[in-house]
Amino acid sequence: MEFRFVDNNGPIDRRSRKAIRSHAMKGKNMGKAIQGRGHKGLRKLEKSYDASSSSSSIGCVEKTNAVLIETSVTQIEQSIRNELDIVARAEICPTYNPFSPFAGAEYDYFDFPCQLTSSMRYLIHQFHSAVSFKLYPHEFCRPPVKEKFFQHMLMDQTLFHCTLAMSASYVTHFRGYHDESLEIRRHFTETLRLVNKDISASAVPRETTIVVVVSLAIQANMTGAMSNSRIHINGLKHIMDLWPGGLPMLYHTNPELMQKICRADNEYALLGGTRTQFGPILRSLQTSLLAPLHRIGKPPALPYPLGKLCEQLQSITSDVLAFCKCAGKIKLEPREFQGIIVSICQRLLDFAPLDGARPLDPLNDIWHLGLLNFMTTLLYYLGRLRPLYTGLLYTTFERSLTKYSYTQTESDQSLILWLYFVHGFSLLDGSNGSWLIPKLQTLIGDLGLKNWNDAKQNFETFPWIEIGHDALGKKIWKVVMAT
Repeated sequence: MEFRFVDNNGPIDRRSRKAIRSHAMKGKNMGKAIQGRGHKGLRKLEKSYDASSSSSSIGCVEKTNAVLIETSVTQIEQSIRNELDIVARAEICPTYNPFSPFAGAEYDYFDFPCQLTSSMRYLIHQFHSAVSFKLYPHEFCRPPVKEKFFQHMLMDQTLFHCTLAMSASYVTHFRGYHDESLEIRRHFTETLRLVNKDISASAVPRETTIVVVVSLAIQANMTGAMSNSRIHINGLKHIMDLWPGGLPMLYHTNPELMQKICRADNEYALLGGTRTQFGPILRSLQTSLLAPLHRIGKPPALPYPLGKLCEQLQSITSDVLAFCKCAGKIKLEPREFQGIIVSICQRLLDFAPLDGARPLDPLNDIWHLGLLNFMTTLLYYLGRLRPLYTGLLYTTFERSLTKYSYTQTESDQSLILWLYFVHGFSLLDGSNGSWLIPKLQTLIGDLGLKNWNDAKQNFETFPWIEIGHDALGKKIWKVVMAT
């Protein structure tokens, strides 16, 4: 066949254009009749699937019942903990590689005190996303304004290394590791070197120095190094004695930093079972810290039998109920949210230290421990950090709960049901709940509860936040019903 070029300069008639297209479109499917799938094949597939599923439905139900009967409590607990673990890891560990050159690439536009590596960018990104969310949950408060802290981090090399060290510590613990990495030690070592240099240069400590000491105390609490934490807390108390105006003045100039000091103090008291160091000073600021609750209106009335509590516990309970009333419905400022949580936890910790003498009244004793356990779910909101701090609280609460005797009235039974569920939060953290499951089953039967919604109605008059605790409560209900 003679080879010719197509002359595009001349006019191309309809027949020639069709021939050109025909040659251009030639391929392996030329001449084949391709039939569309349509909906007939889909209907056949659905019919075959329905037939196979219906034929095996009876067998599946029998097998499922057998599996549920044979499944032990520990296996169910483990599966639920795995679900929570996946959620926690998803929150703190994004899908991209920490050492990816694209992780936190937006920070390359800023001039940091040191040249950023890919891992440094990742840690800064985590600090401003996942770690920040744990302190200021979006369900309860507005997103925090980070420009001020970010600006300080750009200008101050000490704060820069301290931020990287704390971010690395949080990420390490969220991933389930408890040993310090070389990166954490390197940044903390550099931080301490720069802090010592700052302290020797000036008589009055800078705010950066306070931030570093607070971070060291928080990191010591996180790792369970109580002796180190005690040194840092005492150091903070000494610094506040030297600070002009002390802690109250710091509250007016930098409330976020003041709240971090009190949070570290609360964590140390929770771990060691002692009173807080800054409790008396914090109580003088109680009116200002709880002002957002007073704007909402009158708190709900205390349900029976909580009216029999001592006056101090009644006051704390009213504040908790007022917070539960607005939580998830009214967005608080980040400093307002942390101020409320820190203030309530401090008052509970100082009311009766966990490692000290317990209240003589059984109701005061059991309610104090239950309310403190409830508040830890807000202090460490849905995170993996809570079990690191609540070991002593868990054992003390369990000991008092097993000894507490209650009447068979519906009000007392509703109170015990709430206490059992609040204690069950620790079961989801990995604690042994073998003793709790039978008691919950008996109590649920006595109250005639058929489903989770029936159980939830008993919590309406007690501290409970739907957006934060419903998911945990449903998982506990699932464990009890499947056993």
